[in-house]
Amino acid sequence: MATQVSVGLQKESINGHAAIALALLSAWEDKRRERTGGPTLQEISTRISTLLDENIAIHDLGLRRVPGGVYSEEVETFVGHLLAEGLATHRSPVQLTSDGEKLLRMIIRVESRDHANTIRRAGELLKLNTSELLGEVV
Repeated sequence: MATQVSVGLQKESINGHAAIALALLSAWEDKRRERTGGPTLQEISTRISTLLDENIAIHDLGLRRVPGGVYSEEVETFVGHLLAEGLATHRSPVQLTSDGEKLLRMIIRVESRDHANTIRRAGELLKLNTSELLGEVV
């Protein structure tokens, strides 16, 4: 199994937590619109893979190929922290609380202070409207 890791200091880069927050929020909003429950850990990891495929460097996050897609232990750990803090109620499919959604938005906003253009581009790639998240920054 191959492992895909991005640690380069490229012009377009974000940290792993911001990438997970973007991917999770994007998948969460899609699932909510479709009324199909929450996203799986593998779906979140696949969205992160999309960012890597489009040359957005992600610090401190690894992906590995598994049957049927990609998987990230960092995504699983992140969701575990959400569960431990009461910000999610189920691991996979992930079920966020409203406070969990707020935390994801805050993580994205904080990262956008230094990387607004990359956050905007990542949001476009994930079909996530970042205009309200970046409203204070752009």
